[in-house]
Amino acid sequence: MLKSILKRIGYMLIVIWVVSVMAFVLMRCAPGDPTVTMLPDTATDIQRAALRAELGLDKPYLVQYWIYFKGLVTGNLGHSTLYNEPCAQIIMNRLPTTLCVSIISAVIVFIISVPMGISAGVSKGSGLDFSMIFFVVILQSMSVVWVCVLLLLIFSVWLKCLPSMGYYGLSKPAYLVMPVIAMSYRLCAQLARMSRSSMIDVLNEDYITCAMQGAFPSGRYIPNMPLRIP
Repeated sequence: MLKSILKRIGYMLIVIWVVSVMAFVLMRCAPGDPTVTMLPDTATDIQRAALRAELGLDKPYLVQYWIYFKGLVTGNLGHSTLYNEPCAQIIMNRLPTTLCVSIISAVIVFIISVPMGISAGVSKGSGLDFSMIFFVVILQSMSVVWVCVLLLLIFSVWLKCLPSMGYYGLSKPAYLVMPVIAMSYRLCAQLARMSRSSMIDVLNEDYITCAMQGAFPSGRYIPNMPLRIP
């Protein structure tokens, strides 16, 4: 078991390193100069060159990657050119909000999707099953961006019952409704399909078939009918 755990940790470290290399290469291949957004339009070439030297952009790519990777390992994620703050501080400031919305979304997804998938799997081929599949396919085909715009249009513009922006924690849950819906609807559909498939697979197992034959000697199984223990 220890060998398997170490092997998984090694794979995880390799994946993290590959992702860091890809992120570095994509950022360096992107067009534009970051000093243009960081300095005003009136900045001179000398000021831009000085800022490039301060950021280490005048060094070879291997040196730049080493500085970048060392910063990732030590927790120094650099300085945001948009907010003019350390990136780590920006992430920590927004982390409680993200965790709050994520935890609430996960709880709602589990409460809705698992019973829905189990009910559809038990009654395979019924109207409930087809309705669930149709509903799930519709949800999975809807773009998150489109759903967010639709939620704002319906609840904030037309009905005017939910705020369009802001966050005040659990003290004002109205601000959490639309973010939770936008984050959870596709996960709910995906988990419902997985629960349905898992339930169908379990019902087709040999021990379930044997139990059904003992509970229904005639070989006829009626969904939602109480089982008789043989």
